[in-house]
Amino acid sequence: MEPVDADGYFGKVLGVHRAAPGDHAPVVLRAALDRYRREPGNVVRKPAWHSARMDADTPNPAHIDKVMDGLAMNPALPAAMVRRLFAWRRGGDTVARRQDLTEDMIAEIIAIDDHWLLHSLALNDRLPDRFRIGLAGHRDNAVRSALVIHAGTAPRQMFEKLIDDPDPKVREYLAKGDHTPPDLRARLAADPDPAIRAALAKHWPQAPESIRRILLTDPEPGVRAAACSTYFARLPHPIPPSDLLPARHGSRGPR
Repeated sequence: MEPVDADGYFGKVLGVHRAAPGDHAPVVLRAALDRYRREPGNVVRKPAWHSARMDADTPNPAHIDKVMDGLAMNPALPAAMVRRLFAWRRGGDTVARRQDLTEDMIAEIIAIDDHWLLHSLALNDRLPDRFRIGLAGHRDNAVRSALVIHAGTAPRQMFEKLIDDPDPKVREYLAKGDHTPPDLRARLAADPDPAIRAALAKHWPQAPESIRRILLTDPEPGVRAAACSTYFARLPHPIPPSDLLPARHGSRGPR
């Protein structure tokens, strides 16, 4: 069986060679290499999962993905190696969540147009506003949903582009999200999908009374039920307006 140098193997994973003496190679990469060195001669034999011994359908070994995730989030990783991780197609989406991505790097990730990279990028709290607004028009429903999930610092323009999104899941996240501007969130009380209206009723207990009345009198029983106090997902539980409560029948008194 032909031996393979561990340093060379991991170098090929990232498309780079082993760092020369004095270079500042990431600590995680050094640790990963050390883990796979074997005596004698600092060589290891190709394991069953090695690229030379596995076909395209073989799943990734778990430790390889952990090594890549460690590299992706290492703040000491040089920019050139960060960019190399953009091309990693074996679950390496973690790199898009780095807090130090430059606008050039973000533009490069968007140009690659990989589903998982974009999904992770949309979840990045440090994503600049102009990129959020641009991704709000992306064809991938999951990317647009991810934007809403992490919308704490998102600009209003992003919400305006998503409030009438064709995907119900995106509108459901908007209905549930406290970061959705109230005037835009209120529009979902007239959403054609009753599941969206029910989500709004359940997750917005502090909605203006005019919106609560719309939901409490919705033609769909599921929406009306979600608008009742005992169905709210969050506190406090408001009480329906008195004129919408059922009339009480007279007490029969003691027998």
